[in-house]
Amino acid sequence: MRQTRFGHRPARKQIFLSLGAGLVFLVASAAPAFAQASTQEPSLIQYVIGDYDVADTQHAPEGRIEWRSGYRMRFGFGSLVGAMANGDGDVYGYAGIYLPFQISPQVYVIPSFAPGLWSRGDGKKLGHAIEFRSQIELNYRLRYGTRIGIALSHMSNAGIDDRNPGVNSVTVSFSIPMGQPELSLR
Repeated sequence: MRQTRFGHRPARKQIFLSLGAGLVFLVASAAPAFAQASTQEPSLIQYVIGDYDVADTQHAPEGRIEWRSGYRMRFGFGSLVGAMANGDGDVYGYAGIYLPFQISPQVYVIPSFAPGLWSRGDGKKLGHAIEFRSQIELNYRLRYGTRIGIALSHMSNAGIDDRNPGVNSVTVSFSIPMGQPELSLR
């Protein structure tokens, strides 16, 4: 059986990544119950589609789902948890922080940072299972708190491995506030 340079079999890596992804989803499913109690804004579920590795000639479609806490920590930071998959079979589970800046009553600029676990499918070799995503996002708030947005993101291992090519993505998103049953785009 093939060995990686760390001496682990590929099956062990898959088990490790599966357990990590399971932990991310466990935290994501439990976090809304804790965050909703003291929020000033509702938490959001964000659905994202876009172009993964847009700067490369072999880019792929990307899909992502993300939960953003409405609770703000010190200095206005909020927490987020999400999962991404692309057309090459790569998967990324992550948890991080974001800091919304309200430019007008409807417009927000939102930088975010999220470390996570990455599993390669047939996509670009990023060099390590631990990857870091940084993102800048522009959102427009619609009626009842729903939002549409566009974002630019970069994901890399920040030099913890000799191989660190990184990938850039351009995405569009639709966010739905949690706990508001009367959503409408009217």
